[in-house]
Amino acid sequence: MAVEIGAGAHDAWSVTSGGTDNSDWYADAIDPAGHPGRYLFDGRWRRYACRTETIAVYRQRAQNHRVCQGRHGPVYAASGDTALALRDAGAEAIDGTVAGFLAVDTAHSRAQFAATLPQFAGSFNFLYADQAGNIAYWQVGRVPVRARGDDPFLPHPGTGGDEWRGFLPWRAMPHVLNPARGWLANWNNKPEAGWPNSAYGFIDWGPVQRVQALTRQLAALRPHSVTAAALERINRITGQTAESPVGDEGNIAVHELLPRLLSRVNSAADPRLPAIVRLLSQWNGQRIDANGDGSYDSPAVAIWQRWYPTFINHAFAAELGTVARGTTDDTVLTDLAVRLLEGHAAALPLHDNYLRGERTGHAVTATLIQTLSALTTHYGTPSTGRWLLPDVYTYWGPLGLGTVSRTPWMNRGTYNQVIHLGRGSQLTGVNVVAPGESGQVGSPYFADQLRLYATWRYKPMRLTLRDLRGHVSSDIVLPVP
Repeated sequence: MAVEIGAGAHDAWSVTSGGTDNSDWYADAIDPAGHPGRYLFDGRWRRYACRTETIAVYRQRAQNHRVCQGRHGPVYAASGDTALALRDAGAEAIDGTVAGFLAVDTAHSRAQFAATLPQFAGSFNFLYADQAGNIAYWQVGRVPVRARGDDPFLPHPGTGGDEWRGFLPWRAMPHVLNPARGWLANWNNKPEAGWPNSAYGFIDWGPVQRVQALTRQLAALRPHSVTAAALERINRITGQTAESPVGDEGNIAVHELLPRLLSRVNSAADPRLPAIVRLLSQWNGQRIDANGDGSYDSPAVAIWQRWYPTFINHAFAAELGTVARGTTDDTVLTDLAVRLLEGHAAALPLHDNYLRGERTGHAVTATLIQTLSALTTHYGTPSTGRWLLPDVYTYWGPLGLGTVSRTPWMNRGTYNQVIHLGRGSQLTGVNVVAPGESGQVGSPYFADQLRLYATWRYKPMRLTLRDLRGHVSSDIVLPVP
């Protein structure tokens, strides 16, 4: 068993899933009589390796599935003379990823830690710190080298003319050691400009990618002033920042988009607007229910949640169709909105006139007025004090036996740790994993951390043998094969 995120005697590390484009669909030409049976590669018919997988289903009849795999990976679908297979660089060498996590756990120095990383096949972002004051970042994983002009969005012909040309050498992978700014952050975002990620939006970059909620706070810190309590506060502020919409973890647009919208509002266009602009300008972007009454405390949350999709759809629905209709969580559209409001000053100015000649200020003002009228109807009153959005919750879905009560929605991982890398007794850490460490419903550790998690508290980590004394409830010794 490997510790994927943790701390050692001299260092600590964290991991997020990467988004590097390390897989491709292949359209194999198959013999229709075998379906799929055989596939054509380099002018010869090759046989798929096929087997029957029996899947036991609770209180139902077991299901049998035929699984076939060839040069381009497992076949996901077949029709006529074509089969779709997925070649995945991470899956092809998964043993390297398992061995890598085991090796990370036994590293005793930064050099040893770094030496373990080239064997990883899956795409991950590693963040590292040690007692010597080093901080480092690596993106790991096997990255296919594709032919020039390769189209990553379409299936590749599987007959042999569109194969990978090997893998990117380790020296070409993104890495940074001790950046001058003094901090590092990653929240599934791409590692550097121009890096070929597998998808846009959630795992890409841009002014509203969720990592900006972290970097904005880190950039404001005074150098050499950070404490464990400060990191806990950053985690909490980030987790409570209003998403668009609330409950969508990928799009945190309020700090980038709301001020730009407010700067374009013509407050003279409607008598309600001066007070609304003042309310939204004073709002810190947090969605908090401090009194526990089941609704967020500020009406700004409800106003923002209605204004955001109203403006997005007003600006982009005509060109982008159903993608932009309704309450949307599309990060690309929000990035476009930021650049639309920046105009010619945008780092990436838009080439399309999405507003079709309408003045930006008019569009912003009109959608805010439309929002206020809709909220007045929805809540049955023009009094903004009654415009309180109900709390959003996380509902924990059981993978097996046992149920867990809901918790307030927080945009954070279910495992959090904060480590202070002092020496001796100054090496301390806290963590929390929801709902608990055990997957056994009868275990006292099945859901014992849920309350800690829901109230932004942590438990101490036992990082040394001395720390463990008096805290061990049981020992399980695994036999050596």
